[in-house]
Amino acid sequence: MTDSSEEAKQIEKLYEFGERLNESKDKSQ
Repeated sequence: MTDSSEEAKQIEKLYEFGERLNESKDKSQ
């Protein structure tokens, strides 16, 4: 079984990465 806290950290990183991608897309337009 995976540690839930580790999983949460990974999800947080992915979420943050998505936010940055959206920001860069907005700036490019």
